[in-house]
Amino acid sequence: RIASALNIPHIPYDLLSIDGKPYSVCKDFVDGNSELVSAHRVLIKEKKPNHISEHRHFINVCDREGIDVACSVDEMLVLDYIIANTDRHFNNFGILRNPDTLEWLRFAPVYDSGTSFGCDELTPVIKLQINPKSKPFKDNHIEQLKLVSSFDWIDFSKLYQAVDEVRDIFYKASEAIQGFGGDRAEAIVQGLLSRIDAIKELSERDA
Repeated sequence: RIASALNIPHIPYDLLSIDGKPYSVCKDFVDGNSELVSAHRVLIKEKKPNHISEHRHFINVCDREGIDVACSVDEMLVLDYIIANTDRHFNNFGILRNPDTLEWLRFAPVYDSGTSFGCDELTPVIKLQINPKSKPFKDNHIEQLKLVSSFDWIDFSKLYQAVDEVRDIFYKASEAIQGFGGDRAEAIVQGLLSRIDAIKELSERDA
């Protein structure tokens, strides 16, 4: 819901139950004409100069391969902050490439964002997640947001509307999942709203 509100290409996931066990599933986003090259493989394609950050090195390598990924990286970093994703390591994003010609095609849609919304945190911590830990370029999201060149592309009205949908999803979960609880659902929503407010403040400061 949030990625859609931000108009960011992404992979939807569904929850599937097999033999009473829950599984997170998605459709393949590669086919016979494309393959995924992880950011890790991109980074080691060329030796990184000591004075260049991994963030800049990744963008530079992609530039030399003929694809501009700067805006897509900005979008990913903003999305990860808003959903408090703590595990966007260098194998959790990348580039799509033609497997036959080895031509680089485009930045891959955002995928594997499961370590989000304080899934491994106690409920009292979730509401306070204004600056959660982060990957891949910085250790916390506030520092990582400093890498974002612009916030002008964000439609905050759609983003705040998406919060209502997120609230409904988590409150339904609190009714259906034993041990989840309405207090956890509310903490998730309040943390989410706080981070959107923080992004809005940054965008207004930079305007």
